[in-house]
Amino acid sequence: MLSFQSLAVLAALAVMCLCGTAAAGAAQLLTDFPIFSAGTGESPAVADSSYKNGRAADATSLVVGGGRAAVFTPNPYGGLQWYIKWPLNKLDGNKYSGLAFKLAADSEFAPEVTTGIQGVPLKNYLAGGKARPAWQSVYIPLADLKAGPSLVNTVSFFWQDSSGKAQLKLYLTDVALLALPPACGAGGSKLNTAPPPRRPPLPRPPLPPPRPPPPPRPPSMPPSARSLLTRGNGIFWPNGTRFAGRGVNVFDPRSCWACLGTQSVPEAKRRIDFAVGTMGATFLRLVLEAHLPNDAKDPNNGAQWCVPDCRVSDAYIADIKELVRYAGAKWPQVQVLVSIWQTTYSWGETDLGWPAAGSINHLRRLVHALGEYPWVWFGVVNEPESNSNGAQDAQVWKAMNAAVAAVREEEAVLGLPPHIVTVQGTRSWARSLSYYLSNPITAGGGKNVVYETHPYNPVADFDALFVKPSKTLPLILGELGPVDDSMTTADAEAAMQRANNLSLPWTAWSLHMRCPPNMLQDLSAGGCGVGMPLRLTAWGHLVQKYIGL
Repeated sequence: MLSFQSLAVLAALAVMCLCGTAAAGAAQLLTDFPIFSAGTGESPAVADSSYKNGRAADATSLVVGGGRAAVFTPNPYGGLQWYIKWPLNKLDGNKYSGLAFKLAADSEFAPEVTTGIQGVPLKNYLAGGKARPAWQSVYIPLADLKAGPSLVNTVSFFWQDSSGKAQLKLYLTDVALLALPPACGAGGSKLNTAPPPRRPPLPRPPLPPPRPPPPPRPPSMPPSARSLLTRGNGIFWPNGTRFAGRGVNVFDPRSCWACLGTQSVPEAKRRIDFAVGTMGATFLRLVLEAHLPNDAKDPNNGAQWCVPDCRVSDAYIADIKELVRYAGAKWPQVQVLVSIWQTTYSWGETDLGWPAAGSINHLRRLVHALGEYPWVWFGVVNEPESNSNGAQDAQVWKAMNAAVAAVREEEAVLGLPPHIVTVQGTRSWARSLSYYLSNPITAGGGKNVVYETHPYNPVADFDALFVKPSKTLPLILGELGPVDDSMTTADAEAAMQRANNLSLPWTAWSLHMRCPPNMLQDLSAGGCGVGMPLRLTAWGHLVQKYIGL
């Protein structure tokens, strides 16, 4: 098996034969997009987004001769992963030949690992199918990475355990996308390196008149009459009227696992129309769902049912854009909170549901796609988990602040005014906002940041969860509803009543037939529910009542 250096030499020799010796230096394959090197570590163009403890501190096993290496620890379905930072991930696949890296292990073994962009078996590219206690050069052609002629959708390169059990460590270094050699000219003929014949100098033309100065750069897009803003502890329309929207959680075309094989945009639109036209909602929380294979936190293994897939692809984001466009165009009184929802693994969040490099990159993509709509808000995550004692509050805050900063950076690039961005409670599945009372978000000056709680709690907890925080912070109740023993129907009714009295926006959970607590009767015969009669449950009627009060 040829190493990637051998392939590079052969390619360079081939170009020398076609293009002539003088072109040899320019024709060699170049490390055009470095990802990780022994000398400098990670390239500034990438960020680590490894998951499930798939990466240990950089080191090198003594048996492979020193130097810096990334350490991949193949825990069950754990992964070493680098994300290409936005907007550098829009790579031109026509410029690259493949992914190259060096690999070693402490002892010889056959790793059960997938690697690349879409995931190919690593051992197919190792000598004898094994990693060894000495560096071996690995080269995976771009075609094998299943990226096609364009890398525009590439956001990460990963190495992931595929065995479901712990394996030996792997060491990687000199990871890069290798550039193709330059073209030699028409017909592959040799380049003419002789100097051109001398010609008599031509008369110098008169100097052109000076160019007029360039027009001033257009200012950023001004806020629209539908762009909300925060002031003090409230959320306001541009005319000064306080926004106190009431509504429901609605779903993307994947619809809470129910429509993974159907993914119907028209059905999602029909339910938006029902929420606004029938129930009277003025505020929608549109929850976004993604599924990748080998997600240990997805007990239903949603990815296996997806048609064609459930990635955060450009096609999926185009579907979300159409839903947001449709909702705002048809219902001008409505605001739409687009919220990253399930699953934490598939969106690139931490295991505890905090923002991370992967989810922040997807958030940038959403801003890029949806930012033209003034009625759209951006929800950073769904629910930061656990942390009931607040010991990790500062870490959650730091992740949230970074996510808001990314939104503001993307808006600045696009010349957009700042949209509302919601950050979720730092504790106990987004319940507690207490840390923000003395530590509000600072990114973008804290402008147009709203604090979101999911108070699935009894009435006795409401003062701490949202009544007292609302005296200081602009906040919303992003989810509420009767759930097991944590919140009864009476508690949920009291929450809607209290929020209405305080002019706090809220969206109840959920306008669905199998994502409890359900507002719709299940008339789908166990299916997706495309075209089924939309009839409210008792919970749905109660929500409709408080929307209208």
